[in-house]
Amino acid sequence: MNANKKVNPLTLPIPFYLQMASFHYLSSAFAFAHVKHGLPNWNPNCVHANETIKQFAASPLGKLLEPLANVNNAEPILVQEGLKRFEQFLLGLKIYLEAPLTLNTPSERILWREGTTVMRNYGKGKTGDKPLVLFVPSLINRANILDLIAGYSMLDFMGEHDTHPVLLDWQSPGETEAAFSLDEYVARIARAVTVLHDEYDKPVILAGYCMGGLLSLATAQLFPARIQGLALLATPWDFIAPDVARTAFSPAGAEQIASLFASAPLVPNSLLYTIFYSLNPWGLHDKFRRLASLDTHDPVREVLLARELWANTGIDLPRKVAHTTFVDWACYNSTYHGNWMVAGEAINPALLTLPAFCAIPKHDPIVPPKCAEPLAALLPRVHKVSCISGHVGMIAGKNARRDLWIPLANWAHSL
Repeated sequence: MNANKKVNPLTLPIPFYLQMASFHYLSSAFAFAHVKHGLPNWNPNCVHANETIKQFAASPLGKLLEPLANVNNAEPILVQEGLKRFEQFLLGLKIYLEAPLTLNTPSERILWREGTTVMRNYGKGKTGDKPLVLFVPSLINRANILDLIAGYSMLDFMGEHDTHPVLLDWQSPGETEAAFSLDEYVARIARAVTVLHDEYDKPVILAGYCMGGLLSLATAQLFPARIQGLALLATPWDFIAPDVARTAFSPAGAEQIASLFASAPLVPNSLLYTIFYSLNPWGLHDKFRRLASLDTHDPVREVLLARELWANTGIDLPRKVAHTTFVDWACYNSTYHGNWMVAGEAINPALLTLPAFCAIPKHDPIVPPKCAEPLAALLPRVHKVSCISGHVGMIAGKNARRDLWIPLANWAHSL
């Protein structure tokens, strides 16, 4: 951990927040009025309803809404509740905008640099026999989720518990990286591993988070010589698993998704943010309403503010990488079907002979358990842990130390 750095919250997508929150909270009564008059179990005159409407009326959602049909003046009640929740959301947003937002400053102990990528040293004291762990974050969000704020820094914890953590910080892609596919990024990870191995004369444990887990998996398969083990944290594999939010991600929607990435070498993070928002739209509103409910001195409040800031200060993505991520993986499920190719070779976890560690969060809308578990099932030598939190909380949350940091450090020491 280094000195905190003040961040300007006005760089965040505030207009998008307001637009979507007002739509969700203030349109309920209008939508309910139209739904109510079109369903046969609410409207006796609707005797000629088509089969689709009848099926909806009999569905769990239709039955859940049915009691409202017997409430007099349900629309005003919905308006009142919508306004109440919208006010809570606005209060949480106000707290967020007015908070002294600070994040840890990245370590300036640079071990290696290539293009816009830097390898930052978070080790403490002499390396000695400490496990050497290279953390590989996603290409979509900034690397500082692993070193967020005091008390919520995974890298600090690992460094203080006889492990030598190193962070591969992608930073924003430059002109060279704008033309990259995942082939080039995997090759860059392999070169970083070589630098570490030669510097400390010991093999390296790769620890990949989310998308960084898939990049680390490919690196371990293609360049295993200097790698001691592979840790996969909330790493997706089966993108059509039952608990995965589908939205537009399907073979039928692939062409439309691909068209979003066709015009420029870099896909703006604002577009990526909108895509991820569609996976869990209520999650955004719940976060701000929760902020509004917390006491000013509640320690949870500071980390929630920091995590929200991290989530909204992402980086742009090279077009080829975006196509692989949102078309090949998300629409066609190329990972699960064995069609994901890196440097001409299909990536197959079953071929990995290295010891592996898989951390799977229970409450993750981005990488739900059934999306990550098939990957763990394919790894021949895997140690699997379940984290009670979500996608971000597992890394920087109140249970992160117990559920992930300690188990990962113990596993690294067992190799």
